[in-house]
Amino acid sequence: MKVKASSFDYVDWNVRPFKPGKIFWRPARVKRASMGKWKKIVLKTPCRFDPIVLDLTKLQPTAETNDYKAGALGFAGKLYSEATITATRPKKIIADNILAEHIAKIMASVTHYTGGFTIKTKSHPYKHVGFGSTATLCEAVANGINILLGEPFEKKELVQFVAHNYGEESEKEKGYLTPGISTGSSGNLVQCGGIGITASDCELVLWDTYPKGTKIIAGIPHVAGVGKGPETSDVDVFSLDWVRHIDRFNAAKVCYWLLMDFAPALKQHDLKKMGSVLYDISFCGTKGAPLIALHGGDLLGIILEMRLSGVEVCFMSSAGPGLVAMTKDKATVAKKIFLKHRCKVVEIEPDDNGLTYQLS
Repeated sequence: MKVKASSFDYVDWNVRPFKPGKIFWRPARVKRASMGKWKKIVLKTPCRFDPIVLDLTKLQPTAETNDYKAGALGFAGKLYSEATITATRPKKIIADNILAEHIAKIMASVTHYTGGFTIKTKSHPYKHVGFGSTATLCEAVANGINILLGEPFEKKELVQFVAHNYGEESEKEKGYLTPGISTGSSGNLVQCGGIGITASDCELVLWDTYPKGTKIIAGIPHVAGVGKGPETSDVDVFSLDWVRHIDRFNAAKVCYWLLMDFAPALKQHDLKKMGSVLYDISFCGTKGAPLIALHGGDLLGIILEMRLSGVEVCFMSSAGPGLVAMTKDKATVAKKIFLKHRCKVVEIEPDDNGLTYQLS
């Protein structure tokens, strides 16, 4: 599949399905598994809101040749995915979904783990709307296994490993995965919560907590959307062509705004200034034209109405169509606007701490 910005600027995407356990990338060094006294872990991971990819021309699906330079800005929220993992003696992996099976197999392989796992998972209830249900579920499994195995991966190494081998369930072939798209943002936010900018090769380069008093109101529009991904959606391919073309011009501008305007506002805990940058990027940067408009409905109109009504932050998360508003004293206004546009309204608290777990 070719994603084309022009006749002279295109990239080949391989979205052919693969079996769980395929390793696309191995770390240079990783410790061997070292089981302790704990045999079971129950781990919860926060959801992820993603207003911006730093450079969509660098966004690619999982592949041996992916250089992981897309980057992203992300926010963590108290909407949890959960994994219950039990280490077993037989070398057999029993998982209730194919994503967990894939993560368990690749981690067992590179750590030389000789046992097995029984894995039960539960993603947060808002799937395929841009709130990271797939990514944060994979991170729950990966972090849980890493803890049970004596932490053979350091935290940043685990983020890189999962991102470089990320897959999503294939819509074409049952029992197969298709190469996914990951920047490492979900992995970083799952571990530490808060607000963070992930740059090249999944490095968390800026992080801080939410401004005090921030409330999160999510609105999920009733729109048809554009499909679940490039494996089956021609519309999604058209959108990717469009964003690749636009980000040839916009990526430097977006990165400048984040460094010179958003980063100081984040460190000053100034929600209004943070929102001003995100509004500019929604309308003048990457997401405004191609991603928001292609979902149908008046998503840009909702974001503009939030802006004019004094709601400090509003953006479409990831590939959407879910919208996220953040405010200190305009929560009622945000809810009314979402309800006016017939969106499902969900109140979510900020998460500044990241994953939690219990061992037994």
